[in-house]
Amino acid sequence: MEFSETTLQWLVAGIIILLVTGLVREIWRPSMLFFLALLLLTTIGAITPDEMMSGFSNTQIGTVVLLLVIGNVINQTTIVPALFDRLFKYAKSYKSFMSQMMLTVGTSSALMNNTPLVAMLIPYVYNWGKKNNISPSKLLIPLSYATIAGGMITVIGTSTNLIVNGLMESEGMKPFSLFAFAPIGVVVMVVVWLYMVFIGNKILPDKTDPLQAVKDESKSFIAEVVIGEDSPLHGSTLIESTQFFQKVLVVTIHRSGRVISPVEPDEMLQKGDQLILKGTTEAITKLISGTAGVHIPQMKAYDPIQDFDLVEIVVSYNSSLAHKTLKDAKFRSIYGGNIVAIHREDENIMTGVDEVKIEAGDVLMVLAGPDAMKKFKETADFYVISKVSQERSIGGWKSWAVGGSFLFILALNTVGLANLFTLCLWLGGFYYLLRVTNFRAVQRSLDVDLVLVLAFSIGLGKAIKNTGLADTAAQAMNDWFGQFGVVGALVGVYLLSNVLTQLISNAASATIAFPVAIATAQVFGADITAFAMTVAFAASLDFSTPIGYQTNLMVYGPGGYKFLDYMRVGIPLNLGLLIIVISMICWLYGIGW
Repeated sequence: MEFSETTLQWLVAGIIILLVTGLVREIWRPSMLFFLALLLLTTIGAITPDEMMSGFSNTQIGTVVLLLVIGNVINQTTIVPALFDRLFKYAKSYKSFMSQMMLTVGTSSALMNNTPLVAMLIPYVYNWGKKNNISPSKLLIPLSYATIAGGMITVIGTSTNLIVNGLMESEGMKPFSLFAFAPIGVVVMVVVWLYMVFIGNKILPDKTDPLQAVKDESKSFIAEVVIGEDSPLHGSTLIESTQFFQKVLVVTIHRSGRVISPVEPDEMLQKGDQLILKGTTEAITKLISGTAGVHIPQMKAYDPIQDFDLVEIVVSYNSSLAHKTLKDAKFRSIYGGNIVAIHREDENIMTGVDEVKIEAGDVLMVLAGPDAMKKFKETADFYVISKVSQERSIGGWKSWAVGGSFLFILALNTVGLANLFTLCLWLGGFYYLLRVTNFRAVQRSLDVDLVLVLAFSIGLGKAIKNTGLADTAAQAMNDWFGQFGVVGALVGVYLLSNVLTQLISNAASATIAFPVAIATAQVFGADITAFAMTVAFAASLDFSTPIGYQTNLMVYGPGGYKFLDYMRVGIPLNLGLLIIVISMICWLYGIGW
């Protein structure tokens, strides 16, 4: 069936609206939503099947994949933690620590993948705060902001820059060089650093540490236990068993298919009762490991001698656990750990742990043995945030060989001796020969959901251009901002990209905004590269929401933040950077006001 150009544009716009709605409401995983959108676009003829799959042959997308693998290898070396250990131990005050941390992390994120960097540093930052009586809510947002800003210094610093490069390459344009973003990126990094050190730190909330909640009453968790056959609780009323339930509230009792709630003090407990408890981690742990004779479902006893650790993990944005119950996700059978409790800011979870739908950003308290801990480190579904000691499998001369060779290929790319994709292929092969990685490790290090979104994003961009929707949007941009000239058009493109990022994600935002930006540049007869760079910066520099950038979400639960906390500290920064970035782009590309 063939459609007129106008009808096709309306259909494409409708599909994009559905895609954005699905991403905002988190109906399914982002990769599935993108796939369905591309399938519909192919069905209506907006793109060909070859165009739908073109992202999988794009070298910039391939570069993202290779950098994910390389970043995972670097993250296993002893160099990075040793560097942070040395730098952080000299910090004597809150401001000096935050200042050193932001500058170090910002510089590192220009060359490393942001996600593993933040995952590795959350325990460092948390422990420093704990030792110095500083709440993590005063430290973790600055950590995330530093990685976002520092990532804009180089093309490889964030996936957004590589997506824009991939879209430029697909349009036959010359991609950005490694340090093309540096003149603006360095300024952005310095501005974010100064803002947080002198202004932002005063706006940040000073909250009780959610991870410290395992030791006090201010943060309650939900846990699920079963009364065993020989438990002294059997035949006793709740009030008679108060010595076992100190600082623990019995919320619900599940007994032979019957639910007892609320639980009265004279309620008689029986063996086999399934109790839903609310209390601190310390109290719950004491109950499980004590003489009460209760156990976590599918685990008959908790024996500290068996080297079980009680750890906190935060669910990632692209996690396969998101929007599923732990039962449906088969958490115990896959990872081997037992979820003891769930913490979700400002929400009381009153059902059994296995029946709770997990959301990105949730903090899960897990009882895990050595085998489970090993599996935790090999997944992208979540990040372990309460254990500072991480096994570093690459040390000695190999550690220096890994880091040195990475810097060497960056130097080769900078002087233009070879393209980054080819150099990354060579580096991946070198790491394999060095025996610091293997095919299994490569599979574990890849965020498949992210890779699929990046690949499908190329096809989405082609659909927006092919149907003329980009030209129509560019004309609308001209109508709205035309009176302010090219500068007004740049501001319009920046706002479009930045607002979309706050609603969905940086990758999806760049994909939708890029063809509109290019078409707008053509309408105004302006430098296309300036508009492409505007999209890259605007799609990444979101500091006002936890969902706009993955690192913001990663610190959301551990920091005990609320959505409004990001808005209070981030909105002034967003507006200030809009002015700075647009001003510098105009200066760099000779665009008059």
